[in-house]
Amino acid sequence: MWGNGLTPYMEPKQPRFRPTMLGPLSIITPPADGPYLDIELTKKHCRIEDDYDNDLVEEYIRVAAKWCEQQIPGHRQLLQATYQVPVEAWIDSRRLMLPRPPLQQVNQIQYYDYNGTLQVLATSYYLVGTPWRGAGFIQRAPFQIWPPFEPDRQYPILVTFTCGYVTGVGCEPYQIPETIRQAMRLHVRWQHANRGEIETPMPKAIQDHLDLEDWGSYA
Repeated sequence: MWGNGLTPYMEPKQPRFRPTMLGPLSIITPPADGPYLDIELTKKHCRIEDDYDNDLVEEYIRVAAKWCEQQIPGHRQLLQATYQVPVEAWIDSRRLMLPRPPLQQVNQIQYYDYNGTLQVLATSYYLVGTPWRGAGFIQRAPFQIWPPFEPDRQYPILVTFTCGYVTGVGCEPYQIPETIRQAMRLHVRWQHANRGEIETPMPKAIQDHLDLEDWGSYA
């Protein structure tokens, strides 16, 4: 467990996408189990005609989803989840880009004041951006001055946010972009084809589809 009692989560692995001011992510509310893909359409894509392998196909889908989330440059969040990320300092004039897009909302921003007491920052201090194709961000509201924080703490600011394409249990997977869904289907088909002793290389088309969802650097 992390020092604050939360579970640390993986940061984007691509160096040019790693936020320099952000600490390790902590997951507060993990995503529900599915739906990443329509199972019948996925079976048709894999040329599976019976229902005997449904459990196996569902496992393939979960593996494919996790792999695709991590392989998209900067990472992505497919199913709705809530995270907390520590921040080194306030950003005065630039935007603080948040990981695991797409951003749905910023739940709250907390900070340790000069005396080391954890405070909740009023929403009047900041603006939240949720662009259609881009990482969500926080920036200082006009004519506002950030409050002072504890100077000797490495991460005096905590941002809690909710992100993901599929917004809740029971929602349709069609909220996930088709390019990502097709990459997952290709990954499922590759897993199914490699379930025996003979292994074939992963199709390049999987990463090609994910690269289409590259939204650029956090910097």
